[in-house]
Amino acid sequence: MSEKTSDSAVKLVKEIQSKHYLYYALIIAVVLFALTKASLFIGFAVFVVVAIVVSDMVIGSEKHGWQSEVKEVAIALAVALIIWFGASFLLQTSAPLDAIVSCSMLPNMERGDMVILQGKTSVSAPEISLSQAQWDEIQQKKELEWICVYCNTTQGLTPCLYSPSTQTAKSVENQSGLVEYECGTCTRKFFDGRETYYPCTKSVTIAGQTAKANYSNDVIVYETLATDAFGKDNIIHRLYAKIVVEGKNYYLTKGDNNPWLDVQVGNSPPPDERVHGKVILGAPYIGYFKLYLFGRGATPPGCDSTLSEQPI
Repeated sequence: MSEKTSDSAVKLVKEIQSKHYLYYALIIAVVLFALTKASLFIGFAVFVVVAIVVSDMVIGSEKHGWQSEVKEVAIALAVALIIWFGASFLLQTSAPLDAIVSCSMLPNMERGDMVILQGKTSVSAPEISLSQAQWDEIQQKKELEWICVYCNTTQGLTPCLYSPSTQTAKSVENQSGLVEYECGTCTRKFFDGRETYYPCTKSVTIAGQTAKANYSNDVIVYETLATDAFGKDNIIHRLYAKIVVEGKNYYLTKGDNNPWLDVQVGNSPPPDERVHGKVILGAPYIGYFKLYLFGRGATPPGCDSTLSEQPI
């Protein structure tokens, strides 16, 4: 690039900065996204933020030189690392920040929310106590994996239980073993006004101890295994129950916008060592920077509706 072209570019950047065009564009993009939920606008907002940072660097280098600008960037990165490790120490977790990737927590938490976590602390959820023998039996027989579906019966379509691993179904009334699920019908309400009905889990009873969905339970972030159904991202879901097996904790979780518990669709119940912490605070939209940085900008399925329970 010639010196004349470079000077023209810097002059253009200064003009844009002086008129605050980028800041106006950022505000408009965020407002449009809030109104439409179209990922195009939040993607544009991320692009504008990057443009603001780059333009500040260009103007700063023109005033003080590139060496000074690189030094300031290095200092900013060092400060960010200090804040990260400081927050990790204070909040007792290796990952004090995370972003919500999917819409599984609608309507209570949004995709793109940035959440702050606190680790090594007590959590609010119903507690189920089991012996090691009982837990081993449940795991061996895969009693937690049954999901609520509709089956054809003489009475028509009715809720029943289905095992993906054995591809067998059984009636809700014909349950045996340490785990029993109560199935119901939920209403999925689409944002365009449509409604559909869907089989869903209403409660789980383990060794005579029952737990139900409760929005006052804590939301946790846990790490998945490679063998789990959702093995790509950390999962940010609400606690359904804490299972205590002779002093060792395992957690049952469920997305507020999902019809079934995570364990019912192939995720193993995480123990303490795979739980990064519980959510103590959230901020909207900020998490989109992480999503776009890791190529997760496209809107995933399930963001067009919310699920609410409706008794049969």
